[in-house]
Order: sequence, then structure tokens, then C-alpha cells
Amino acid sequence: MLVLAKPMLVARLLASDLPSENHRPQTRNFPYTSTLCVMRQKMRKYLNLSSIIIILMTFLSCQNKIDLNEVINQDSPFILTQRIQKVESEYSDFKIDTLKINSEKWKDFITFMTNNKDNWKSTPASYNSDFNITQNEFRLLGWKDGKSVVMSYKDKNGKIRQLTKEINNGEIDFLTN
Repeated sequence: MLVLAKPMLVARLLASDLPSENHRPQTRNFPYTSTLCVMRQKMRKYLNLSSIIIILMTFLSCQNKIDLNEVINQDSPFILTQRIQKVESEYSDFKIDTLKINSEKWKDFITFMTNNKDNWKSTPASYNSDFNITQNEFRLLGWKDGKSVVMSYKDKNGKIRQLTKEINNGEIDFLTN
């Protein structure tokens, strides 16, 4: 039996693709890479910038003391809205009450706000609460058996501020009882 070989196609390749062996003209007027010194200078600049940002964020999140008269009007009622989770469904109902001036809950809330003027921290986050108390541009968010509250209001310069504060467990539960 005679076997015939198939013709083979052979490509002609350059000896090497290394730049030192196949010289090509430089068409750019800048180098492909930076020197180590230049890279270190750029890195130092970015580190300095990030350090400044971290320091600014630290100062912005410092603790604040609120002026109660700037935040709430003590001669006006508050609206208390409670979210009530339905057991049989995934949906919530809302119960809305008015905290009338000089009612027990109104007095307790004014006392709570008076006792909690210090140690508020700025917060940019959004929150979903169990209840909230509103009055004009003021809002206080809370949770049943919660350990913190979130307050937002418009300051005297017209800027919206949002602050959070840690409280004792259940300290504000008098609103939902």
C-alpha cells in the first residue's frame, strides 16, 4: 500500500518579534512607561489627597450639640406616625396620632429632646423606621426597642441636616405604648 503525503503550507515568519531585533520607528513623543521616581511622586500626591479627605470626613462627622429652639417649636403639636406590620401579609399599616400640646406624650417627648441635646453625629444614610415624629421641617425617626434615633431638620440657614444619636435601649418607647 502506497501512502501519499499531503502538501504542507509553510508560513514565512520573521526570526523574532522582539523589539530589539525588529526595529520600528517611534511614532509617539512620550515614553511608554514612567520612571519609578515619577510614579512615586504621583502616588504621594494621591495619598496626600486621600489623607485630606479622611481628615475632612472625620471633622464633618464630629459630634454636634443641637439648639432645641432651632430644631422644634415647643408651642406646636407633633404628628406621630407608627408603622404597624400586618401578621397575615407583607404589608404595613400606618397609625397616625397627634401629640397635643401639654399631653403626656408631648411632655415626655420635650423632656427626651431636652435631655438629648449632645452627642449627635452627622449621617448621610437613609433609614426606614418603625415610627417618626414630625413638625414642619423637623423629623425624628425611631425603632421599637431601638438603641438609636435619627433626626433631620432645616437649620436657620435653610440647610437640611440629618443627625443620629445612640440612646438607651427603649428610651423612646413611651411614644409607641
